[in-house]
Amino acid sequence: MASITTNSALVSWTVPSVTQPQEYYIIYGSIQYNLILQTARVRGNTDTSLVNLTYSTSLQSLDSGTGYFLAVVAEFSSTILLSDIASFTTVEIGKTASYFK
Repeated sequence: MASITTNSALVSWTVPSVTQPQEYYIIYGSIQYNLILQTARVRGNTDTSLVNLTYSTSLQSLDSGTGYFLAVVAEFSSTILLSDIASFTTVEIGKTASYFK
C-alpha cells in the first residue's frame, strides 16, 4: 500500500469503479481535520471498460517521526468525492516503519 521513510511516503490507491474521475490528488496534513497540503494531480483514465486501476503519488519533505492523515480526492466534471481518512507515521530516525491505519 505504501512505502514510508523518515521524510516521504509513497501512497497508492485502487479505483474499483467503472466511472473514472478526471483527476485524483491527495490532501494531507499532520492534523486530521485540517488537510491543507495537496499533491500534484493525477489524470484519471477515461476508458470506462477498465476496472481496479491503481494510481500512486509521493508525499515529500515530511517530518521524521510525525503522524500524518490523508484522503484521496476524486474530481469529476461537476462533483468532488473524498475517500475515508487514512493515517500513517513517518519513520523516526533509527527506527522501523509504521504502516497505514
